[in-house]
Amino acid sequence: MACSPNFGVVTKMGFWLMPEPEAGLTGAITAPRHDDIVPLVELFAEMLYRGLIQSQATIVSPVMMDFSDPELSALRFKPGGASAQELDAYAQARKLPFWSLNFTLYGPPQVIQAQWDYLRGRFSAIDGAAFSEDARFAFPLSDDEVDKVVDKTVLGIPNLALFATRSGADAPPLEGHMDFSPVVPMTGAAVLEALNVFGKILHEAGITPLGGLPASYHTRAMNIIYAIPTGRDPETNKTARETFAKLIDAAAERGWGEYRVHPAVMKQAVGAYSYNNHALHRLHETLKDAIDPNGIISAGRYEIWPRHLRESKA
Repeated sequence: MACSPNFGVVTKMGFWLMPEPEAGLTGAITAPRHDDIVPLVELFAEMLYRGLIQSQATIVSPVMMDFSDPELSALRFKPGGASAQELDAYAQARKLPFWSLNFTLYGPPQVIQAQWDYLRGRFSAIDGAAFSEDARFAFPLSDDEVDKVVDKTVLGIPNLALFATRSGADAPPLEGHMDFSPVVPMTGAAVLEALNVFGKILHEAGITPLGGLPASYHTRAMNIIYAIPTGRDPETNKTARETFAKLIDAAAERGWGEYRVHPAVMKQAVGAYSYNNHALHRLHETLKDAIDPNGIISAGRYEIWPRHLRESKA
């Protein structure tokens, strides 16, 4: 591999290796009310498009994403659902922000500070918005400094820390999960609809998703992530798969596809892209035949089978 010492371009592989930034800042912007999600997402999208937030970001809600409080579940999923005012009262009584936008800024310290100042100025348009800094970094970090960082993904360091939270005396007795990851429009209205639709299905199934429910961006869209628990109990797994199928159907009815999906249900998820007699899937098969005529690369992944196996899977 030839590599440019000046720009970090791996010419034969086609990768652009980004230089290490001088500094970083992880921050959060909170909004106090249910309906604040609309301006919060609108401003968030603008900041993404303008390149003022460059990292993956998450929007979380300790109210909309908590399945563990029976009082909250009874309120949210009562006939007709809870009003915004009722949910606001629940959050205010517990001194909880309704929404929290979390992200990391990278670059020269002066530029980061200017970005952070600008973001605070713009998001202050949301009445009651609050701002916090979780950490500041000056690169390169020492090994001791890296060890003290809780979420090492913000440093670009691969790790399995998230999965460590699912073991030990305080963790639920579960061995796995299925990720349900629908992609919805980047609007506050779509986020609310998704959280309500999917939340009701999970509540009716008696399922508590693992690890909360972040709504994050991938390629300029909102990606809602639910980790549905599985284990060694056949009934648990049966319920998980049946519920997963309902979630896929509910998403498809609203025009929402999947970012990624468990192999057990990938045929159903791919089938939701049914426009023009599944034109997209037929295109995938055409590309498969041209690029991998012998069918040796990930045969059947996302229902894209090589020609010699296709008829038996039809």
